[in-house]
Amino acid sequence: MDIDPDIVKSVNWEPENDKPGLMRAIDEIVTGPLESVHIERMDDGCYWMAFYKNGEDRQVIVISANNPRAKIQARTEVQ
Repeated sequence: MDIDPDIVKSVNWEPENDKPGLMRAIDEIVTGPLESVHIERMDDGCYWMAFYKNGEDRQVIVISANNPRAKIQARTEVQ
């Protein structure tokens, strides 16, 4: 299954960017109430995220660069 309906309320897929052997590409994802979010830099070109609800339910998102020479950075602010 691509999404956990207890966690994800809506998703817009991006099939033109799907790659064999990888998770399906997304344009936008909206979650409902969560217990926690875990975000971790895996390397210069990749971030791993997990949304948790109900103790064990987990939806994973990977943000990565297509070009191995590219470096992605995450930023945050209160709004």
